[in-house]
Amino acid sequence: MGNKDNILNVALELFARKGYVAVGVQEIADTAGITKPTLYHYFKSKYGLLECLLQDRFGSFCDILEGSIKEDNKGLVNRLNDVAREYIMYSISNKDMYSLAMAMLNSSVESDTRKAIEPYYNRIRKIFVDIFELSKHELGNMNGRQRQFAMVYWGILNSYVTLMNEHIDEYEDTDNVENDI
Repeated sequence: MGNKDNILNVALELFARKGYVAVGVQEIADTAGITKPTLYHYFKSKYGLLECLLQDRFGSFCDILEGSIKEDNKGLVNRLNDVAREYIMYSISNKDMYSLAMAMLNSSVESDTRKAIEPYYNRIRKIFVDIFELSKHELGNMNGRQRQFAMVYWGILNSYVTLMNEHIDEYEDTDNVENDI
């Protein structure tokens, strides 16, 4: 593993465990076994590191979710199932990234962390709204409430993921989790 990936992994672990604000650049460098100039060579700043981490680890998650709803002939139930499966499996397989993203999403509206996560939040929100938009012919009674349905569904998924992550040790591997989804 190269320096850049090592720094990203260390930063993710520290940010998820302690929070972005509580972690300093020196702590990341020390834990990664590098110097601060090496970290700055790759990321320019702590915020730049956070942006790269989100793009690298969370952007790909958004791509996966977008791909899971694209087929025109899927229907609402299949889209909901497919996006739920991808969402849950990602959040369990990438527990630190998921936890960090949720903490960032719930941070102060004007904070750096909220500003960094906002584009990804908007992508995910659009994905969930699109599920219901693509299926409005199946559900004639939505009356423009696609966004509300999407937010409720997303909230249910986040509640389920939180519960799953609290009890993940009960499963020997994620294959058993997938069978429960």
